Amino acid sequence: MIEAVNPKYGFVQTTDEIHFTGGIRGHRAGGGWNIGPILNEGKLKHFGPVPDAQIRQVANDLGVTLLGINEIVFDDPNLPSHIWHTMLSQRSNGFSAADAWSAISSQARIVKDHDYADLARNVSASLRAADIRLRDASDEYHRQLVAGLVRGAVAERRFANIALSDLHLAFHSLLAEMGAARDYLSAIVGRHVNAPKKTDSLARLINWVEKDANFHLSNHPLLSPLFAGWSESEPNRWLFDLGEYRNTFLHREPFGVNGIERGVAIFVAETRFGFVHTLKLDIPIRPDANEKVEALNRFVQLYGHLLMLAKQIGDNAKYSSTPISFVARQS
Repeated sequence: MIEAVNPKYGFVQTTDEIHFTGGIRGHRAGGGWNIGPILNEGKLKHFGPVPDAQIRQVANDLGVTLLGINEIVFDDPNLPSHIWHTMLSQRSNGFSAADAWSAISSQARIVKDHDYADLARNVSASLRAADIRLRDASDEYHRQLVAGLVRGAVAERRFANIALSDLHLAFHSLLAEMGAARDYLSAIVGRHVNAPKKTDSLARLINWVEKDANFHLSNHPLLSPLFAGWSESEPNRWLFDLGEYRNTFLHREPFGVNGIERGVAIFVAETRFGFVHTLKLDIPIRPDANEKVEALNRFVQLYGHLLMLAKQIGDNAKYSSTPISFVARQS
């Protein structure tokens, strides 16, 4: 516990936005959220207010995924702060995966385990950066959806524009940060099984464990989920797929320079709230595959798996994920 002396108190104005896949967005209104855009008689409208307790059910009814809440703090009118609260995973002690790993880093630093503290800090930073890039991608989906609806874009017909490069870059950065978090988590698992310090990525850890002298470790509780997401024999090779996306767009061909990911399209679905329009950007489910998936949905799925992995390893980390507490007093 850290004592804070003579803290200052004050008030700031904030506003909240709730993000869903497909470009759907909600804003605080009264006792809930106004959600849209809904195209009605040629005008963009919304429905609501939807109470907090019903928001996940509404997402299911719309066929979209709840991503998170962006809290905008107007502490400086010229430089508002954005605080992203992800809603994609179960929290550890009420905290996000990024916060939990920041706490693990602090606890390791207290006992001077600086190597573990640095790796935990890096996990936290990469997860937090991935959160922000996911928010950025959601922002770009919303911008493209609204612009397309106002312009009268034909449903299911792909279109492209200069601003679409911002979406491509958001995905490019998201994959880079997810890959970094994966490798930092793998390095931490390596510390738990006494792997050499140079084993600083998932690929290197897998190669080390697959050696005859180390293969008995493959059933270690922290290694098992890594193998489950990587091995060819597993039905859901999500860690392998994440690596393939990352390597494709970071080392072979930047996102958006070629292929179907260059254009987006608006799709219409009939729901109990009326006709709802969402934005979609198709990509191959794997490089060189014919099967297509929606990009944001696919990356959200992979990121959800990554957050669950971060929680699983964090719950078994060498140090507690409980943040350092503060107590305020007046001098």
